[in-house]
Amino acid sequence: MLTWNEVRDRAAGFAHAYGVDARAAHPGATLVDLYDPNAMPKDLLDARHALDRAYGITKPFPSESTRLEFLFERYQKLMTKGRV
Repeated sequence: MLTWNEVRDRAAGFAHAYGVDARAAHPGATLVDLYDPNAMPKDLLDARHALDRAYGITKPFPSESTRLEFLFERYQKLMTKGRV
C-alpha cells in the first residue's frame, strides 16, 4: 500500500508529464514566451496548476521566485531521500 507522500509524488509526476506535453505543443515558443504570466498558453497554465495541486499548493505564490524556491526545496528533500 502506498503512503500519502508516495501518492502525492506520483500525482506530481503525472502533472509534470502533462506540463512537458503542454510545452511540446508550442514548438516555436521560447521558455520566455511560454512562461510570460500575461500570455501563458491555457494548456500550459492548466498543467502548471495541476502540478501545484499535486504538491498541495492551494493558492498562488506571491512571485515566481517564491514559487521556484518552494519547488527547489521540495526537490532537495526528494534528492536527500534518494527518490529522484
